Amino acid sequence: MSIEPSKPSELPAEVVDPALDALPEKKTPHKYGLIRRVLRGVIWGTICSIALTVLLLAGILTWLDSDYGRARLVEVINRSGVVTLKSLQGSFWSRLEVKELRVDTDDVEIKLNYGVFDWTPYSILLRKLYINELNLDVLQVNLKPQPPMKESTPPPTRLTLPFSVRLIQFKIAQLAISGAPLLKDIQASLDSDGQSHRLSVQQIRAPQGTLSAALNLNGIAPFATAGSFVLAGELENRKLTAVGHVVGDLRALKVKADLNADQVSANVDLQLDVFAEHAYQMVQYGRARLNQINPAAFHAAAPKAKINADLEVKPNADGAKITLNLQNQQLASFDRQGLPLRNLNAALRLKGETLEIQNMLLQLSGNGKITASGRIFNEQLDLRVGLQGIDPAVLWSPQPPSQMAGTLQIKGPWLAPDIKGQLSDARLKALASIDMGWIKPQQQRRIAVRRLELSRAGSQVLASGEVNLVSPFDFKLNAQLQRFNPADYFAVPAGRIGGHFVANGQVEPSLQIDLNYSLRESQFNGEPLTGQGQLKLNPNRLQQSQLWLALGANRIDVSGGLGQAGDRLNYQLHMPNLAVIGAGFSGLLDGQGALSGAFNALQIQGDLKVQQLKTPWDLSIKQADIHADVPADLQRPLKLQVNLAELRFDEIHLEKANLLAAGSRNSHELTLSASGQQQKQALVLNTALQGSLNDALVWQGKIKSFDGKALLPFHLSAPTSLLASAEQFQLGAAELLIGQSRIKLNNLDWHQGVLNTSGELKSIVVADWLPFSGNKDIKTDLILAGAWSLKQDHAINGQLNLKRVSGEIGLQNNGTVNQAVQMSELQLSAKIINNQLNLQSNIKAPRLGYADFTLSALLDPRTFQVAEGSALNMGLRSDLPDLSLLSPFMGPSIQLAGSAKINVQRLAQSGVVKMTGGIQGSGLALRDASTGLRMTDGQLDVVLSNQQIQLRTLRFKGGKGELTGSGVIELGGTGLLGSAKLKAQQFTLISKPDMLLVMSGQGALEFRDGALQVNGQFVADEGDIQFVSNEVPRLSADVVVLGREQKDASRTIPMNIEVSVDLGNNFRFRGYGLDADLIGQLRLRAQANQPLRANGTVSVDKGTFRAYGRTLDIERGVLSFVGPIDNPGLDVLAMRRNQAVEAGVRVQGNAQSPRVTLFSEPNVPDSEKLSWLLFGHGVANVGGADGALVLQLLNSMATGDVTGNGVTGNILNTVGLDDAGYSSIKESDGTTTQVVSVTKQLAKNLSVSLEKSFNGLRDAVSFSLQLSRNWSIVSRIGVDSSSVNVNWTRQFD
Repeated sequence: MSIEPSKPSELPAEVVDPALDALPEKKTPHKYGLIRRVLRGVIWGTICSIALTVLLLAGILTWLDSDYGRARLVEVINRSGVVTLKSLQGSFWSRLEVKELRVDTDDVEIKLNYGVFDWTPYSILLRKLYINELNLDVLQVNLKPQPPMKESTPPPTRLTLPFSVRLIQFKIAQLAISGAPLLKDIQASLDSDGQSHRLSVQQIRAPQGTLSAALNLNGIAPFATAGSFVLAGELENRKLTAVGHVVGDLRALKVKADLNADQVSANVDLQLDVFAEHAYQMVQYGRARLNQINPAAFHAAAPKAKINADLEVKPNADGAKITLNLQNQQLASFDRQGLPLRNLNAALRLKGETLEIQNMLLQLSGNGKITASGRIFNEQLDLRVGLQGIDPAVLWSPQPPSQMAGTLQIKGPWLAPDIKGQLSDARLKALASIDMGWIKPQQQRRIAVRRLELSRAGSQVLASGEVNLVSPFDFKLNAQLQRFNPADYFAVPAGRIGGHFVANGQVEPSLQIDLNYSLRESQFNGEPLTGQGQLKLNPNRLQQSQLWLALGANRIDVSGGLGQAGDRLNYQLHMPNLAVIGAGFSGLLDGQGALSGAFNALQIQGDLKVQQLKTPWDLSIKQADIHADVPADLQRPLKLQVNLAELRFDEIHLEKANLLAAGSRNSHELTLSASGQQQKQALVLNTALQGSLNDALVWQGKIKSFDGKALLPFHLSAPTSLLASAEQFQLGAAELLIGQSRIKLNNLDWHQGVLNTSGELKSIVVADWLPFSGNKDIKTDLILAGAWSLKQDHAINGQLNLKRVSGEIGLQNNGTVNQAVQMSELQLSAKIINNQLNLQSNIKAPRLGYADFTLSALLDPRTFQVAEGSALNMGLRSDLPDLSLLSPFMGPSIQLAGSAKINVQRLAQSGVVKMTGGIQGSGLALRDASTGLRMTDGQLDVVLSNQQIQLRTLRFKGGKGELTGSGVIELGGTGLLGSAKLKAQQFTLISKPDMLLVMSGQGALEFRDGALQVNGQFVADEGDIQFVSNEVPRLSADVVVLGREQKDASRTIPMNIEVSVDLGNNFRFRGYGLDADLIGQLRLRAQANQPLRANGTVSVDKGTFRAYGRTLDIERGVLSFVGPIDNPGLDVLAMRRNQAVEAGVRVQGNAQSPRVTLFSEPNVPDSEKLSWLLFGHGVANVGGADGALVLQLLNSMATGDVTGNGVTGNILNTVGLDDAGYSSIKESDGTTTQVVSVTKQLAKNLSVSLEKSFNGLRDAVSFSLQLSRNWSIVSRIGVDSSSVNVNWTRQFD
């Protein structure tokens, strides 16, 4: 038998093994299931969240990358009110373009016209930001004014970034920060690991040059720093170099820099605390020196000066000692962009947070002084200021000179203190007291004038108020006048005014004023003055106005309101005596009327009568009647009539003018006629318009006729349309005839600042316009033609073309055209594209050559002027092979010769002018027939370099000698600066029949302080000046001939002259009866706008003087110059010697009032002196033979010139004789014959005479030798007899 084990499944169900129950339940597979499930849920939830976020961000970025998404994003940004932009273009995943971005906060306003941001966004996942390119075009940063005591930001503890940044290329085309110079072409890069930053600046172009720099900064305090910079460029036309470096940390940063530009230099060696609590604590120690620094060279708005300064900070045991010394060598008033400060000396001590101002002295132009002492402690300023001898004209030149003195107490927060004090004015004899300060300087920029008192004798003005220095610029004013005399302060009649004024309002966004006033117990110009009123004005309405003012019999009344329906403003003027207003006023004004309704639907009714009106502004009206009835209703009748008679203003004289508008606002006709003179030329205007004026105050219609004359006659060929309002002006197509010229206007449209116009210059007759240039010698039949188009909105675009059609240019002299320049080409072309102007002009002439002119500039679309900070580039290129063709244009007596080439470029930017190119001339010659100037074989070589004019070669020949020159002249901001040296070597400067001047010497032309300085030393190698008087009676310089055109005095460069002239040993002068060799030296001096003055003495070496028809020997001749060159002192003695009575003339006094007296040795009566002077013997021996000499004397007296030759003297000189005479001789047979004698002086004491008788029996030749005063030998050889006589003469009384 076999036993099989039982199967578990076969056991009864109710049988359970107890041992099995005691065992734990086996659950091993599920032991960690819950934790795993939680972790699995978290992980998968995170992954899904991240995935969802990434997908969401990707979806958003993808949506934003669409045109629609970017447009919606721009809308959301613009709704923020802080950031606005025009558009976003590109992709957020790579390259993004931004246009017209604007960020406006309470502290700053940032504008960007265009920018590009190119980045790699995936790098952020690695906590790295890679920016391939950040390119900005024009970036403007406007720092807004802040409250002076606004709480400052505490110094940072860290300067780190949350991730590393690498900016590979950073560019800014133009950076404009308010108050700072314009920077251009900025190129930089940035590399940071989040904690250490490195900035590398490849270039920054500043007005002074190009800057490059590098800076390393650790973002963990104390912020270790190291860096350097290099600047190279130009400063006021001088080569500029500047280098510097910084090292240390931002709490103790050592800064060292050096700047050099010729005589200009700056040296800085300081240690700074960048995060110092107060600005005066930033400099810990060191020194800074400035030499010849001009602040305007670094910023255009800064004053012009030449400053030498020395700042030294020396640390000591309890702080630092600070000394500052400053000198200014170029003084000018503030209104002339100058600095009237002469010296500043200060001694200060810094101890912790306390800055003690131990003493400070400011010396101004003139004798003005300002002293100060005090301290700054815990941000509180306590300063005492004294003023002495302050001349307000020194500070602001239009002010009258005076002397001001006083004391001020400045106390309170150190950046917003209160000011209290008193000032006195010596000229006005007035005293001013002031108490002013800031209101809530931590939150506002508002100043309160708590009390301002101005008093003089019994006159007093009391005022108080406040003003906000930022928008909306609201203000309050309360003023009281007590016995105020305006004549004490202004050029007006005297008065005694008492009154009270209260005003408040604001300026932005629109003007609002609330005014109340009352005048009581007042007088002005001897007449009672009374008045009272109130007025409220806002942008939409004038309300509660009730004003009246009366002065004597004159009264003005205004009452009511205006601006809304139902408002009515009434006015009444009754001013029969305008003379009481003040000097220059007279006449009568009388009128009344009303304005009613809203501003956009005004109804105007009124009449005004004017009689004999005169004003101090050169405006006068003899008679005027004005009547206006302009309804608000478009259909009601309208009438406006103005009749004027004898209106004068400046150079305009209207004999009569009439304006008439009749009809209704919806349909009316307007005519205007006027006639008179302008600048002594006929002025005529006749025009007629027809149209309507709607409720929006837009006039629309047509110009039916437009004719008249204003220097040139003008005529509108056909009617044209016209639309005009405050915001729009539109003129339709029209053709206008001006003189002989025809201009066709296609359109002219201006609407809310946008201008659009085009047209054609059909025919421009240059001869009509040439007289306006002031040159009447140029004559032409030149005719030009062209066209233009122009559109100006946010940018200017347009073009102008002008070219020659026919005609030439010539010069007229005495009614005859001497020279005509035949041109083959003359054109001008100008284009403006997006504000960029490019102009080119070409002139070609077959014989004259050619000239090309170019100009380019960036224009400001608002002003049509060169944009601030932009360059104006001009160029001139010309080849002139024959300069003689230009001679007629230089004057009737000037002749030019030679050839010239010009190639010049001029660049002006930010007040700095640079020039390049040059001017070359060869074979040059200049001849002036009127002055005798002759210069030939000339060579010229001028090179332009930046702001320098380098005269490399200047050479001219004159006679046997030559003139050479060289030098350098700089074009500085204040004018020409530099010098040119001239050297003459036996140079024949003047050569003509009556004048020869040959010079040698050296000189210089120097430009300094806006004036030309001429100095040098010259010697006359040879001189021969013959003056022949051809004077005719002339009018005095102060006589004005009616109808004769007056010549305006030409404006010239101020000239200072200091030249020494040595007349040498061969200088002859002939004229005014004088024939002499002159010797001596003169020092010629002249200041700007002053006559030429001379110092020195010129004497006669030898010579003769002709007086009363006789030739006398000059024994003493001295011209003493002490003052004006045309009025020297005279001391001349000319004698007739070797006769018993030696007679002559003495000239004393000065050239403008000489005293001529007779002189003799021995002294005899004047009649005897004259006889011995004329005839060689006394009065008793005067006979018929002396008749010719008497004739000469009478002739000299008749012509009023005792020193001249007269008519007879000129005849004798022409035939080579000195004297002539006649006599009657009785023959032995009782008959009488006439004998004519002529004499020629062979030498000083020897003469020969020829006698010719009518009967031929008394013909003879005689020689006379004067041995001494008493002895002479006379030899006579004649037909009748010959003899030799020895004569001894003795004169008895």
